[in-house]
Amino acid sequence: MLEFSRDIAELVHAAPLATMTVAGRRGSLHTDVVVPLWDGERVLITTNRVLSRKSDSIRRNPRVALTFSSVHSPLQTVTIQGVAAVLDEDADEAWSQVLPLWKLKEPVLPLLMRLRSALPLFWQRDVIEVTPTRVSCWLAAATNSMERLDETA
Repeated sequence: MLEFSRDIAELVHAAPLATMTVAGRRGSLHTDVVVPLWDGERVLITTNRVLSRKSDSIRRNPRVALTFSSVHSPLQTVTIQGVAAVLDEDADEAWSQVLPLWKLKEPVLPLLMRLRSALPLFWQRDVIEVTPTRVSCWLAAATNSMERLDETA
């Protein structure tokens, strides 16, 4: 397991959004905005099973990159490269295992849960687990020089 510094872990945990890049069907890169959920070891992401192609792309090629940015951190940008897995479980309930973390990032989630029967496709969700293999971070003061710090598993 790759251990993160406190600054990196705090930025990843606090980031409301990140970008995730996966390899598409023909090998081209595809980037989406995601809500990252940090459990202290892995990044977890929920994605709509019906409307999203992320799960299919990850099943074909599990290598992904996640990028986090913050203007409130000593670190300006953190990029995590890792191996992703789609946790193949019941699409109606897989998301419930990440619900406590998800509620922290999505304040509207309790309202959506009350409307669950009215929004059945929203709740058809896969959970994607990203195990970090490398992290690169750019210090806020060093972004002009692109000086970076790397930690590798």
